[in-house]
Amino acid sequence: MKKPNYTIDLHCHTNRSDGADTPKELVDQAAEAGMKVIAITDHDIRPVKTIDGMDAVEYAASKGVVLLRGIEISCQTTVEDCHIVCFGCDWNDPFFEELERRVVQTKIKSYQELIERLNAAGYKISWEEVLENDGNPVEEEQIQKKMIFELLSRKGYFPSWSEAKIMVKQAPEFGVQREKPDPLEVIREAHRCGGVAIMAHPYLINEPVSLPEREISREEYIRRLIEGGLDGIEACYSYEKTSYAGSMAAEAIELEVRSRYGNSVRLISGGSDYHADAKKGAKSPRLLGECGLTHEEFFRNPVFRGLVADIGRVLNLKLIAVECRKNVLRMIRAGGHGHVGGALSAMDIVTALYFDKMNVSPEEADHPDRDRFLLSAGHKCLAQYAALAEKGYFAKEVMDTYGALGSKIPGHPDMHKLPGVEANTGALGHGLSIAAGMAMAAKLERRRYKVYAICGDGELPEGSNWEAAAAAAKFGLDNLVVFVDNNGLQISGQVTEVMNMEPIAGKFAAFGWAVAKIDGNDMEEIVKMLDRLPIERGKPTLILCHTVKAKGLSFGENQAGYHFWNATEELLRQAEEEMEARAEELRQEMEAVAYDG
Repeated sequence: MKKPNYTIDLHCHTNRSDGADTPKELVDQAAEAGMKVIAITDHDIRPVKTIDGMDAVEYAASKGVVLLRGIEISCQTTVEDCHIVCFGCDWNDPFFEELERRVVQTKIKSYQELIERLNAAGYKISWEEVLENDGNPVEEEQIQKKMIFELLSRKGYFPSWSEAKIMVKQAPEFGVQREKPDPLEVIREAHRCGGVAIMAHPYLINEPVSLPEREISREEYIRRLIEGGLDGIEACYSYEKTSYAGSMAAEAIELEVRSRYGNSVRLISGGSDYHADAKKGAKSPRLLGECGLTHEEFFRNPVFRGLVADIGRVLNLKLIAVECRKNVLRMIRAGGHGHVGGALSAMDIVTALYFDKMNVSPEEADHPDRDRFLLSAGHKCLAQYAALAEKGYFAKEVMDTYGALGSKIPGHPDMHKLPGVEANTGALGHGLSIAAGMAMAAKLERRRYKVYAICGDGELPEGSNWEAAAAAAKFGLDNLVVFVDNNGLQISGQVTEVMNMEPIAGKFAAFGWAVAKIDGNDMEEIVKMLDRLPIERGKPTLILCHTVKAKGLSFGENQAGYHFWNATEELLRQAEEEMEARAEELRQEMEAVAYDG
């Protein structure tokens, strides 16, 4: 394999949009080529979450590659090739879900019309042939315009897909426009979702730029976007292997972009726009790492460095969560039994709060401005004990007294026995009321601390929850954040069968809360959500967390029977071995992202 020009390539595509490699193939090839950082930026679709059954970022890290998850969004209805690449966003935000829905609707309609016009002009291609995609069939919602150009080339109408694209771009009769989002809206939404926005291949945009009101120069158009908050612009790009119809060489474009915009944006990016073109018979395929950034340039930039740091941050929290789950097993070994199901389903949320979000310290456990944490479903106390022990609130040897008479860590939390416990909980449905009272006190006393509570979905039928929900909304307690551990199971079976409280999110929204939904066992989603709090000023926040009961016990996940576990030695030993193996995996993955340039 040819050595890449650059070890950092921030513009790559897979077969989730119009590339030919699967995400796994792309990462594996990057590892083989010695790439250090790659970005998967598939068109108009939220980033890949898993590869080969693993978290995608973890899979890449296991291969020694840092993977940045991004999206390339086609923007501006009247402007061809205005693409905004977004990184670091909360991909769970409804904006991206709605974007995908709108894109599918507009693509199908406009591309079918383009094919009709091409046929009328003598280019005989069909919708079915485009979907067949040269032996790699796609669904209608996956279709990309480039697939039409590739089909035109395969049928001999043009020497290459890029020449087909140039013809279509320049012929007025083929000017079918699909509705695209305003790039300024995309930039604003990327920022609202905690990310950054970078313009891809700026010189593929035609000069002059045709806007509904008038024509302007490409430079003026780019300046408008920079004034609107554009964070970066792609400089090093493989123009000569695309539909670029200008006269400048790629090297000259890079120099001009850097000199013209380098002092106006935070990020100068670079990428090959890799599509695995060679698999489709391209005569001059774009190569991974052909364009990009140097290691020094990437890591010298604090924004890019921060994106990698976020990966390390998430991996570190995942490792801490595993260590906390090991603490849970240690207590089960000491006591022989315990409420592991809910403790393990909530463990990732508890970990993120204690080790990343909350202003708490074992040295100042009673500080008046400390953040407060309430575990409403007190029987999940193994999760809180595990985190408090890992945080240093008490000696880890105390965990070996779980279940013993007089222990500081009984079957439900006791604020009089253990520092860090804010209230005795376990009478289901009361934690939310206590948390709302604490948040109200902070408002009245003009203190800045926040209150975080975890409620179980099985305790929501308790009426006191809804009295507290109404009061929290009335008094605008935006310093209150409640997580619902929605694992769907309680001791007697399915929550929806015992007492169906759906729609949970809809009910809290109707009470006047700001509401969000996340995967409560996905640390990246949890962290992104915590970074965005409060969701809406003046409103309490409800985060509905879809979780897996007994998460981490391979033999017990999603089983009501593990609400309470009477452990056997055989299964306990298996769980301990699996947890340690998982911890070792994460340690190795963290090594892959530990370099800082």
